[in-house]
Amino acid sequence: MDLLLRGRGRDITAQAPRWLIRLSGGMLAFGLFALADRLGLSDVTGASPLLLRLGALLLGALIAPTVYGALLWIVGGLLVTLTMLVAFTPIVRPVAMSFVRQDSNNEAVDAVVVLSGSMNDAGRLSGQVLDRLISGIAEARRRNITTIALSVIDEGKNENRITSESDQRRLMALLAPDLTVRYVSNVRSTRDEALLFAALARTYQWNRVALVTSPMHSRRACRTLEVAGLKVSCVVAESRDYALTPLRAANSRMNAFRDVVYETLATTLYRFRGWN
Repeated sequence: MDLLLRGRGRDITAQAPRWLIRLSGGMLAFGLFALADRLGLSDVTGASPLLLRLGALLLGALIAPTVYGALLWIVGGLLVTLTMLVAFTPIVRPVAMSFVRQDSNNEAVDAVVVLSGSMNDAGRLSGQVLDRLISGIAEARRRNITTIALSVIDEGKNENRITSESDQRRLMALLAPDLTVRYVSNVRSTRDEALLFAALARTYQWNRVALVTSPMHSRRACRTLEVAGLKVSCVVAESRDYALTPLRAANSRMNAFRDVVYETLATTLYRFRGWN
């Protein structure tokens, strides 16, 4: 940062208090992390967002008064350029579409399987998971299937335990009381869902299922269930978060890019572990 604070032949850092330079560097690094986080780049680390924010703040403050402070501006320029390309050009959509799998759905299936995702602190399904559930019910109606299988999200332990089951039961009673619902519990990941749904299929002798999940989750999810031994017809849920077609809005492109980053990381990890 010293190199960038020289003006008219004088070293401005010689006049600025050192604590002010550190404060500026910390604030700049904190802002850069916020931008990287919006793009989903912080998901690659798998670390706590709070720790990453504090780490960025501390790192920026430490290097700001040194020659390495210039790196903050270089990283900032790269992140701003990437953000502009993602938000205001069509480069994201073809990459995002590579993660989407939509099968012909002509095969006969024995049940519709709907994957879960996230919930709020009250145990209510997030908007994305609700999209999956509604699309799953619609798929069962379209195929004239009477059985639907859902995965229950569990978080916390003992008195702090939160589960989505009560919300799922309430929604199914409201939206599709005529359908027979099977549940699998203790779900933490797509891999857990794959193993539990494969076991459920063996129990009820299902030969093939229609798997319903979010568009960009579809390729990895369907392949993971197939590796677990379950025949799958992949069905893409209707998404209300953003639409991949035509993906015109800047905010939608940013959200899609975030999912690209996440799915790239998750797919690589699943393949490394032999799950995909």
